[in-house]
Amino acid sequence: MRDPTTATFAAGAIQMPMILFGGFLVKYSRMPFFMQWASWLSVMKYAFEAMIISTYGFERCQYSYDEFISTVNISQIEKPTWAEFLPLMLSTLDPNGDKTNVDNKAVVGMDEDDKAIYQLYSTTMDAVNGAGTNKTFSFDVSIILSYYDIDGDWILYRSMIAMIIYLIIVKIITYFVILNKLKRG
Repeated sequence: MRDPTTATFAAGAIQMPMILFGGFLVKYSRMPFFMQWASWLSVMKYAFEAMIISTYGFERCQYSYDEFISTVNISQIEKPTWAEFLPLMLSTLDPNGDKTNVDNKAVVGMDEDDKAIYQLYSTTMDAVNGAGTNKTFSFDVSIILSYYDIDGDWILYRSMIAMIIYLIIVKIITYFVILNKLKRG
């Protein structure tokens, strides 16, 4: 463009749909059906997913209480202040005292602290995902990966391949645009 001011506004206008459909503001699963296809065209979606997987994926957020106990001197641990108020926090999250969100199979063999942590996380998952979802809490997957519906670490590779293809397509389009401008000029 000949006018730098127009070029500045055009660059922002081109990036805005990519940001809107990239998963930052609205999750893909919550978008209306007719708008979900735009998410697949957004390079921001792939960059966002790759960033989440590289930060929270590859089993970095697994909770292993047994491993923690075996590596730490328990007698030296002081219970943090917030842990003393955990039952109060849980009763605030679930004022009726209804324990239906704690799956009996999942809590077998857990001590009281593990049950409290499980209830806290499962209640948080219900609040984040909505009460009617079929998602269940698992210590094997981080809450962030579960929230963004990222099913596995393979999505990192898919996102990287999509970004490379996107880069190649943009380079080819740029080449033909510059070639066209040089032929005119």
